[in-house]
Amino acid sequence: MTLEYDSWPPELYSIWEAYPFRFGGEFCILKSYIQEGTAYASVLTITAFTVERYVAICHPLRFQGFSNLSRSIKVIIAVWLASFSFALPYALYGKQFYYVLDPNTNEPLEDSLVCSIPLEYLEMMKIIFQVSTFAFFCLPMTIILVMYILIGITLYNSDMIGDTKSFSRSSKTSAASNSLGQRNSNHVYDPTKARKSVLKMLVAVVIAFFLCWAPFHSQRLMTLYITDWTPELHTIQTTLFYISGVLYFVSSTVNPILYNLMSKKFRQASKKTLCKCCFKKEFSSKASLFGNGTYRDRPSQYSYSRISRNGIIQSRSTTLHETSVADISV
Repeated sequence: MTLEYDSWPPELYSIWEAYPFRFGGEFCILKSYIQEGTAYASVLTITAFTVERYVAICHPLRFQGFSNLSRSIKVIIAVWLASFSFALPYALYGKQFYYVLDPNTNEPLEDSLVCSIPLEYLEMMKIIFQVSTFAFFCLPMTIILVMYILIGITLYNSDMIGDTKSFSRSSKTSAASNSLGQRNSNHVYDPTKARKSVLKMLVAVVIAFFLCWAPFHSQRLMTLYITDWTPELHTIQTTLFYISGVLYFVSSTVNPILYNLMSKKFRQASKKTLCKCCFKKEFSSKASLFGNGTYRDRPSQYSYSRISRNGIIQSRSTTLHETSVADISV
């Protein structure tokens, strides 16, 4: 919510008037800092939820001591402190300045006022962007991918072990129903189908994470490290810029949409939350934040920057909506 309030007004205004930047130097610094900090927080939160899911499914005995409110609060505090610490360079180097000078008078052009990082800090920002791409995309993506693979293997092995027992129970249930003349076959629980649905959802979450963030980091590094621009490269960069912007907005909704489509428990939790908000009914809940079957959505936002064809670094923003995958089942 913080990023939405901070970023949507200037973002919407920039559609109508991109230049000059009219929100002041203080707001420029605050906007850049909050956008980048909450962006990092969103990625780290997704990673933390993935670790929580891995421990809950692959090491359930350890999870009993791992899942408690105190630990969850500590993890959240650590995530936000780390995120805003890494975002400090944007508060130090980001500023409002005139990018173009009048060639005749050497006076700044009013319409060239921008909120960005001056070109004298460009070499420093190259290092920062490299660290950002590795620490907040490559590393989290690797962790998420590896842990979901391990979760999938665990579920698959559990599926193989449980097939015989499930088949035996289903056969006995069917035989008893037939002897009583009842039709209960449609109500037999199918663990294999449930596990396959979970695996499909885990794969979809990983693919969605990659597709939503890869274009942004690609165009960000592309604008910094390509010096010999050709028309073809300009076209690719511009296309990536707009695609990454759209995917930033898509990323804010793709996870809850996936969960609603593929998880019955998530749909039930969503209905419960909506009823609580709309009708102000009190619902009891003993679940903690991590690993309890309660789905908690936390909006975060990520800022993204690019260098335009004339060298101006332009800032834009979107929202990332991440959700715990605790107790994902159908």
